[in-house]
Amino acid sequence: MVAIDRDESWNSLESTARSKPDRVFFRAGARRFHGTLMRMRALWICLVSFAGFFLGMSIPGADFDSAASATNQLAVDLHRRLATADTNLCLSPYSIQSALAMTFAGAEGATRKEMERVLHFTGGDQKTHASFAALHRALQELGKNTGGAREPITIAIANRLFAQTGYDFRASFRELAQKFYGAPFEQLDFEKNPERERSI
Repeated sequence: MVAIDRDESWNSLESTARSKPDRVFFRAGARRFHGTLMRMRALWICLVSFAGFFLGMSIPGADFDSAASATNQLAVDLHRRLATADTNLCLSPYSIQSALAMTFAGAEGATRKEMERVLHFTGGDQKTHASFAALHRALQELGKNTGGAREPITIAIANRLFAQTGYDFRASFRELAQKFYGAPFEQLDFEKNPERERSI
């Protein structure tokens, strides 16, 4: 776990996020943490990918480094855009990154290149999706072993793709989403029944 002061440079934070993907990054506000969350006047960014820190010890050989690194870098980007000096911020970069990684699998052309750049994906499709699959499995395993009455961590992950009915989606895309992300694919009619379908 790494605590980063408000005054520490973003270049230093970004460099650390790339080189140490298994760390948790918090960015503190003007006042330091002095007890409980209720008393803090701080600005925090919480990465769900902190699980990599614990999982590295319990699941050897799980190659989720590139997924964790990309998620950390996206977290830094989002924090730069969304954080303000007078408000608290807490987000789940893993949730955002894994959802976009699934849709990235179906992108082509300029859209695909732009997503690859913004999401910090490197190493090709197979490596990217395999790394997210390893991270997903590792988080699920962590969730099974934690979250009890005496445990401070609870993790629940649910992936699913919802698409407008009538569109032709390739079978290979559906299979990839299921294989690497455990995400069932369901088509709904958002155009005719937007209110009903919103209940998902």
